[in-house]
Order: sequence, then C-alpha cells, then structure tokens
Amino acid sequence: MPQLETMEIWNGRKGLAALFKYQVFRDTQEATITWRGTWRFTMEPSIMQAWEAVISQCDGYRLNLVQERLDEAAIKSHGDAIHYLMLSSQVIRPISLQQIQMEQKFPEGVPTLPSSEVLLEVEISWISSWSNRAEQHFQSTECSRWATEV
Repeated sequence: MPQLETMEIWNGRKGLAALFKYQVFRDTQEATITWRGTWRFTMEPSIMQAWEAVISQCDGYRLNLVQERLDEAAIKSHGDAIHYLMLSSQVIRPISLQQIQMEQKFPEGVPTLPSSEVLLEVEISWISSWSNRAEQHFQSTECSRWATEV
C-alpha cells in the first residue's frame, strides 16, 4: 500500500452520491481521506486505525480526514453525481455526461436535442466516413499496389 497514491470508490444515482477517496501528497508528506457525499459518514475507529497503519509505513507522513456534504436535491441523475463528486479522472466522455444532465432537465417523454440516438448516428457516420477515407488512402498508395501484385 505505500505505493498507492490515489484510490476512489464512488457511487451515484438520483438523490444519492458518495465518494471515498484516499490520496497521498508526497510533496507535503500528507495523506488525505475524503468523504464527499449526500449523507454523513462516520468512520469506525478500527478503520481509521487501519489507514493510519498504512500511512505510518511512510516515515513522517500525516493522515487527514475531510468530510464534504453534498445537497441531495442537486443530484438528479448519476450524471449529476459524477459532476458533484469531482472525481480525479474521467469516468465518462464529456458529451455523454452533458447528454445525461440535459435529459434530466426535461419531463420524461419530451424529446431532447440532440437525442442519444442522434448522437449515436453522428458518431457512426463519423467513424464510417473516416474508415472510408483510410481505405481510399490505403488503396491509392504504392504499398497496396505491391500487396495486390504479390
């Protein structure tokens, strides 16, 4: 565990979001456990002792505990949970996150623009277009002429 620098365990859905994050800051010789969620988390003393034992393997390091409360009314979807939890790395493509958040602003059954079907069609069209271009380029090169002659 002394090599572990960041660990995030998270979950989110409408009205609920939570992140347990362990992060080491080598420059300041600190480790931080962050709980960010829509409910208060009480860490059992034995769990805190276990994390302190992990950090004690790094001489001179200090362990901090940070709790941040999120407004459950702001979490209208798992997309909002991803946004408000402020995860350290991307877990979803930005366009997909925007689509999820946009869909939550409209009553069910009301189409949103662009719909996920439209986005999928655009993506498939783009991939197909680039595949055709690559194939045309390959066919026009000396390499492909040589490959067909052999």
